[in-house]
Amino acid sequence: MSALLPASPNISANVYRLIIRLRHILVHGYDVITPDIIWEIITNKIPILVQELDAMIKGL
Repeated sequence: MSALLPASPNISANVYRLIIRLRHILVHGYDVITPDIIWEIITNKIPILVQELDAMIKGL
């Protein structure tokens, strides 16, 4: 994922941080992931990611 940053400079670093952080949580925290954590991500993090991506698309 971090290899995409130089290839896509229009995407904010915040979007990359959110995507990479989610991946790390799911991959490395699989033994401690709870439904509450997943719900927190779905309700609070994904909407931020969608807003960032929408803004990027509108800027194209």
